[in-house]
Amino acid sequence: MALIENVALITTSKNKRWISNLKKKVSDTGYNVFHIELNAKDYGLAQSRRRVFFFITKTPLDSDAVKSFLEALQSASVTVEEILSDLPEALIRPEKYVDTEDNGEFPNHFSM
Repeated sequence: MALIENVALITTSKNKRWISNLKKKVSDTGYNVFHIELNAKDYGLAQSRRRVFFFITKTPLDSDAVKSFLEALQSASVTVEEILSDLPEALIRPEKYVDTEDNGEFPNHFSM
């Protein structure tokens, strides 16, 4: 199996030829291509980020089963505030600061 991930715009009509070529080349080698668009916000990321995933498999995938499986993995949307809420207040960054040495308990968590 192979997995290719790209921006959602890859599926626009402008790129239709690219997708057709990919599917043809893959099928010529005896493999199958199934693609699906997902939004990372539906899977716990505090950002709306639409991505397309191309699954390349020897055995054809049941698209309904894949969609059901992925729907079952979805979680409630979260905000950046919720994600960062457990971080302590940032320390003031030392004047002489070395990224690889002065990271403190939470790397790169300093105020300027």
